[in-house]
Amino acid sequence: MTLPENIPYNPSLKGIGFFLALTTATFAAGALSLFRPRLAFFTSAVFLSFASLLFLRRFVWRRHLTLTHDFLTVPSGFLRLRPTGIAYVHITRVWVARVFVTAVICVRTGDRQVEIQDMYLPDSATFNSLKRFLESVQSSRSGN
Repeated sequence: MTLPENIPYNPSLKGIGFFLALTTATFAAGALSLFRPRLAFFTSAVFLSFASLLFLRRFVWRRHLTLTHDFLTVPSGFLRLRPTGIAYVHITRVWVARVFVTAVICVRTGDRQVEIQDMYLPDSATFNSLKRFLESVQSSRSGN
């Protein structure tokens, strides 16, 4: 299976739209007095902040997941802005965890664990190919 060397790793437009919709809904709920107006305004400001950060992360602070012959570089940390490198020989376990509606590939090494979220990958085919690739790296390492 061939994967590209650099895979875009940016938030989806659906995620940004989701937080914008939550902003609108909570602001409207406050305007209609379904909630306290101050609480609704504060909540909508928080959701708008999330949407703004995801927007900046997608269009200004672009990141890539990088695959080489012996190394994987995954953006990690807050907003996935810090690159973290993992050598394939250090991978001890690969599994998929489900968190609400999103899937996460968890990669464990001897000293750290990194997560690769599907909401940052371009599509589900890329997610599945990457999962199979990392599982094959793990199985070839454990077979030695």
